[in-house]
Amino acid sequence: MISPVRFCGVSLAESLFPSLLSDFRQRLVSNEDRLPYFLLGLRLFPASPNWAINVACGVLGVPLTAFFPTALLGLLPYNYLCVQAGVMLSSIRGMSDVFSTATMLQMTAMAAAATLPGIMLRTRRGGESSSQSNSGGIKE
Repeated sequence: MISPVRFCGVSLAESLFPSLLSDFRQRLVSNEDRLPYFLLGLRLFPASPNWAINVACGVLGVPLTAFFPTALLGLLPYNYLCVQAGVMLSSIRGMSDVFSTATMLQMTAMAAAATLPGIMLRTRRGGESSSQSNSGGIKE
């Protein structure tokens, strides 16, 4: 049985963000064999909108076994940044004190490190994953 809330949420998301969901669906399918690394890289990248990733993962049926650990680990740097901002609150003069060039480079390096295993898998397999069928539960 389909929950009315899930039905309305999916319909609402598909009507508000059709191109975002279509693009994300294609990216999920093309990265299905390394889905945790892909999601972790997205979450660690400093400019990714985590709310959009959360909505898209729910609507597109990303398995909880891939969603939960990547959300837990991928949001750690952001939460750390927020805690640091709270600790330094008395001395903050502007956002540049929090989002410095060094901090953004460090967060980008973490995202690249999380994405590297997925890229290595793709390179080692020689792109054979693109010819495999969709078996991971992601809705097409």
